[in-house]
Amino acid sequence: MDEYESNLPPIPSHLQKADRAISTLVAKKPLTLETARGRRKLAPPFAQARYDTALHESAHLVAACACYDSCIYSVVVEPTGKGAPRYPGTAPAVLGTTGSAELYCDQEAFVSLAGYYWSKSFGGEINAEGDLHRAKRELRWGKMPEDDLVVHTSANAFVIDHEPLIRAAAGAVVALAASNGELTGPKLHQLVAWIRRRVTRLESRFDHSRARQARDYVRRLGMGKF
Repeated sequence: MDEYESNLPPIPSHLQKADRAISTLVAKKPLTLETARGRRKLAPPFAQARYDTALHESAHLVAACACYDSCIYSVVVEPTGKGAPRYPGTAPAVLGTTGSAELYCDQEAFVSLAGYYWSKSFGGEINAEGDLHRAKRELRWGKMPEDDLVVHTSANAFVIDHEPLIRAAAGAVVALAASNGELTGPKLHQLVAWIRRRVTRLESRFDHSRARQARDYVRRLGMGKF
């Protein structure tokens, strides 16, 4: 049994079936280079790129699940190998995005940095500098130092501590996604619930007294349910 499957908190009976289904899925369909090839049978370089992209986006996804009341509305791992630009002399790239909204700037930066530190710690051909620059902007917007030690250290430690869960979630993303590589709606909600039962929650350093106001604002933007 994987470490993330031990000492789980109880869940309501009506959620147990979906939780068991995701656990069965990640056990039967772990992310491999073969599953990354998908139904289109990508050539090996693009299969490797899609494999790396799925793990990178899963790091963002699991980090978002750790944040207080985040809204997660999409994960995309493009299935054809044609979604990202390729420049002469560079490795193939596969487009990936994770759509989420967090309540506080330190959480936004934490989610961005999870992808950056995943790529630094576990390799792959993903260029994650964009995640680093985005995190710095998010911290500046919150009037925090762009190299805030607590946020950077937390993100780095998080991906290392949650490596098995991130890998499991990546396999689920690829298995559950539609033919266009997009995972949204009920399937994503079930996966998010599964991850949240197993992830270590991250508390923002900001006052939670404004959480309801922030949630209402995000809802008005049409970003989905919490």
